[in-house]
Amino acid sequence: MTHIPMRGINKSLLCLCLVVVATVTYKPDIENSGKPFRNAGILRLFYELNDVKSVFRMPEYSHVPGCQRVLDVFEHECCPFEKKFITKDVSTSRFPFIVFEGNHRISTSILSKRFSKMITASYFSMAPPCLIPYRKLFTPKDLLLRRAFFSLAVYALGYQAAESLQRWPVVVASYWNHQAIFALTKLLNDSDLPEPRSGFYSLWPEDLVKPDILFYVNFPDDLHFQPVTTRRPNSWKPRLLEFYRRLEQPLTIELNTKDGWDRALQDAKEHVIKYLGSTKTFTLKNITFRTYGNRYNRSVRPVEQSELW
Repeated sequence: MTHIPMRGINKSLLCLCLVVVATVTYKPDIENSGKPFRNAGILRLFYELNDVKSVFRMPEYSHVPGCQRVLDVFEHECCPFEKKFITKDVSTSRFPFIVFEGNHRISTSILSKRFSKMITASYFSMAPPCLIPYRKLFTPKDLLLRRAFFSLAVYALGYQAAESLQRWPVVVASYWNHQAIFALTKLLNDSDLPEPRSGFYSLWPEDLVKPDILFYVNFPDDLHFQPVTTRRPNSWKPRLLEFYRRLEQPLTIELNTKDGWDRALQDAKEHVIKYLGSTKTFTLKNITFRTYGNRYNRSVRPVEQSELW
C-alpha cells in the first residue's frame, strides 16, 4: 500500500475551508459603495495602509514569529523616510505608471517585463526586494495575515513607484486590484456582480499611488502551447474578466493573447501612445517576441528562465 503524506494535504484543505467559510457565512454588502467589505473577516479589503498594519498588531497574531519584524522592515527599509504616498495627480510632465495584471501569472510576468524594456521603464514585481525574505513566513492557516503581508507589499511597490516616476517610467506586474478582486470574487461567490457605474468599480485607496493604465492580460482557456488537451476550462476566468472590464479607475484595457504575445505587446504600445502620448514623457523601442517563435501557430520555443524575472 502506498503511503500518502497528509501534512501538505491538510494545509491545503485548511486554507480551502477558511475561504469557503468566509464566502458562505459573510453576507455581501455591495450597497456600501464607499468602502465595501472593509470588515469582511479574513477576506476584508484594505483601503489604507493603517488597515494593513493593524492586522500585524492584532493580539491573536502576537505569537506569530516575524510580525513585528515585517513591519519594521517595511517602515525602515521599504519606505525608509516614511514619505506620504501620492494622493492626487502630480505634474503632467512626469513619466507613465503602467500596471499589468491577468488570469495567467507567467504570461502577465513576461509581457510586463518585455513592455518595461520597450518603454525603458523601472520594473517592479509583486514581491519587492525588501520583503522577499519574508514571503513564505505566513502560512495559509493564517490567511488574513498572509493577505495583509501581500497588501503591505503593494504599498511597498507604491512607494517605489512614487519615488521613480519623476525620473523614468514605471511598470509593475500585479498591484492593488490583483489582491482586491481576488477577495471580491470570493466574497461575492455566486452572487451577481454589482451593476456597472454603481461606484463599486471605482474603488481605490487614497494613500496609494494610482497607475495611469492597467492592462489586464487575458490568456484564453485554449492552452496556447498544447494543440490537444482534455483540460476543462476555468470557470472563474469569465467572471474575473468581466470584473476587470467594468473597472472605472484606473483606466483598464484588456490585452488578449489569442493572436500572440507580439500582437498583445503592440496593442499595449498603441494604447499608451493614444492615452498618454499628449500628457506623459516617454520613448518607445521596437521590441518583439519573434526570437521566441510564432505563438499563434503553436510552434513556440520554451521561454528562457531569465525572461520571468
